[in-house]
Amino acid sequence: MPSWKVHRKWGEILFKYYNHEIDKLIDIRESHDAGRYDPETLDRQLRYVANQYGDNGVWYYLLHHFLDRAYDTLLSEVSTGLGYIFLKYQGRRPSKSLCFSRYETDLSPKEFAGRLCKNFLNALRRDLSVLLKVAPEETEFFFDYFKDELAICALLFSILNDRDFINKLWRALTPKEVAKAFKFGEGIEDVFKKQEKLASEIANYIKGVVEELAKRVEKAQKGNATIVK
Repeated sequence: MPSWKVHRKWGEILFKYYNHEIDKLIDIRESHDAGRYDPETLDRQLRYVANQYGDNGVWYYLLHHFLDRAYDTLLSEVSTGLGYIFLKYQGRRPSKSLCFSRYETDLSPKEFAGRLCKNFLNALRRDLSVLLKVAPEETEFFFDYFKDELAICALLFSILNDRDFINKLWRALTPKEVAKAFKFGEGIEDVFKKQEKLASEIANYIKGVVEELAKRVEKAQKGNATIVK
């Protein structure tokens, strides 16, 4: 999940408000992120937050869940895309069953960043069914806000440019690549040698994606765009 620092950043940008007691309610006091999966828990916690912290608290509570799901969706999108792209570093072509329309094996980091910005919100919408059911108007507000190129690039940058995200991404990719290596009959030493090379390649690739997102944010800001509500 994004750090509370990321939650605070976006709370201040959108509402000039953040509250770590709400972060604790979601992440610590009950089953972690229970409100994201259970409509009854979401409704109960929303009523509690509204009573304790008012409208700003409700918006921040919903933003927290939106950002948490954005983190998970981005992890899935990036690991899928990179797993596909980095088949080429093993000298193999993807089978037809692996041909995802959103990514190709020859995307540059710049192109991959552009594809993420284009596809991300549609992927995220599929993952936010509970929030859309219980708080449709508020959730649609977030989707409308992040349709702006500057806002979506800034959001993806703030998540991708996080060490914990990169660590989770590597853990998500490694089992897939190790399994593929063993499937093709490679020895354990060869597998780990390739993993070292793959890790370096992925790190450089992600660095390129992050740099491209930063450039897009800077370009939009020079054009007098703003991510303030």
